[in-house]
Amino acid sequence: MRAVRIETSPFQILSLVEFESILKKNQHGCAKISGYISAEEKNRIMAMISEETWAHIWFYDETEGKNILFCGYIEDLRIHAEADTFLLTALLKTGTGKMDMGERIGVYQNASTSYQKILETIVQGYTDGKLLMGTEAGNIGKMVVQYKETDWEFAKRLAAQKNTVLMANEKSAGVKYTFGIIEEAGRELLSYESYSIVNLIGEYQIKKNCGMTESDAVAYKVKTREIFYLGDAVCFLGKNYVVGEVERKWEGNEIYNYYLLETKGELRQMPYGNKKIIGASLKGNVTSVKKDTVKVVLMEDETGGWAGQKWFAYSTIYSSPDGTGWYCMPEKGDSVRLYFPNENEAEAYVNSSVNEQSSNSSARSNPDEKSIKNKQGKEVLFQPDRLILTNNNGMSVKIIDDEGIIIESDKSITIRAKENIGIISMEQGVEMSAPEKIAFQQGNTMLELADDINVQGGRVNMQ
Repeated sequence: MRAVRIETSPFQILSLVEFESILKKNQHGCAKISGYISAEEKNRIMAMISEETWAHIWFYDETEGKNILFCGYIEDLRIHAEADTFLLTALLKTGTGKMDMGERIGVYQNASTSYQKILETIVQGYTDGKLLMGTEAGNIGKMVVQYKETDWEFAKRLAAQKNTVLMANEKSAGVKYTFGIIEEAGRELLSYESYSIVNLIGEYQIKKNCGMTESDAVAYKVKTREIFYLGDAVCFLGKNYVVGEVERKWEGNEIYNYYLLETKGELRQMPYGNKKIIGASLKGNVTSVKKDTVKVVLMEDETGGWAGQKWFAYSTIYSSPDGTGWYCMPEKGDSVRLYFPNENEAEAYVNSSVNEQSSNSSARSNPDEKSIKNKQGKEVLFQPDRLILTNNNGMSVKIIDDEGIIIESDKSITIRAKENIGIISMEQGVEMSAPEKIAFQQGNTMLELADDINVQGGRVNMQ
């Protein structure tokens, strides 16, 4: 199948001057086309072009069959006028280019979420978006996070996690691409102008740990008039390859194609992380608490959390494997941060409960005071001259530097000990007072101070 004639849309070119297109794995395809147009066509084109205008470049083969050569949105269009001639030059890009137009934040917490579900959800957000799964990817197996990455960057990183690539679609309008390599029987490439043998030993040294063999390091650069597309399976010189790069050029009134034919092993990619996420944190609210873990909903998650939630470890001031340490968990609804210590987002943990819109702002207005308090009002308060333990509801123990210890309660106070209880004043007296009575009892012996003094015992000694 060879291209013998070219047709374009939405602009009608009278005389083709230049055509060139380039497509590579993990990259957007782009094309440049130049040709002379009529004055009427110039006026029509300038009135209709917008950022959503797609251009198609077709070719007719030897049998006058019409096939697509390249389709992309118009990224740049210029018309050069000289005398009565008008030269149009258009730059096109495959629809995947729209996936690189803005960075996003998306958090996929549930390890059982599939790669396909994530990628399909993303691509369906674009006009005529479509994903073709060439490699069975399964579930993500751990939390993955799109942090300040474009959708295309994120999809490439997910592909690398499965040691595979993305292939942009150049055949139709819309945001379309293939995840991985489609398993299919290759069409044989028999007719070619020339070829070069490319030794990719440098790539082999990098990728040998992810499945690339030394024999995969041999690729072919072939010049031919035969039409293949990016990602196509090709049989060449008796071996099976995949089209990893496509370059097409208009030369001498014909389209010549330059293909880089690579093995599936050479197309394998090394996994990598997102360095932007190192040290980053995302604001969230606690939805559940269990033991030393929490679930959170993240405010900056643009996915809305459709993938579900996972249990995150909660960072405390101090913790050790033997169970010693500080155990103080946040409450449901508390504001926290999900922190990413390195580029492996699965190692993220929750920390830093943040005080927001407190109902009692005065409680945190003096930096000289430190406090520990739960939502029921129980509090330990450290002030410069005293320590206070209180329930803020009538009971407290105060240790005051200049006064001593004060115990107050609106209910009973009970002191029990299996052994001795000693109350000793080293320099002054011991005072006890009560509005009704004071009673001392030991076994059958009792001393009661009420309106009268009553003494009971088997034997009473008075001196």
